[in-house]
Amino acid sequence: MKKELIFLGPPACGKGTQTNRLSEYLGFPHVDTGSLLRAEIAKESEEGKIAKSFIDKGQLVPAELVGKIIAKKLAGDDCKNG
Repeated sequence: MKKELIFLGPPACGKGTQTNRLSEYLGFPHVDTGSLLRAEIAKESEEGKIAKSFIDKGQLVPAELVGKIIAKKLAGDDCKNG
């Protein structure tokens, strides 16, 4: 059975620290929105260009776009088992 863990919390509460540890311990991939957005921007993908346009204006990237980027990552081979 495929397992997914989601950690939510305010900035600097330890989400990254805990998820990195669990990822290593359980063998799950670690997926975080900040890294995904930076990767899409670096690749200059269509989603990355749109995200960058919001970030450059000091605005939040729309949830629909972030969701699309996350869905693309979760559909990848490295996430197929959880």
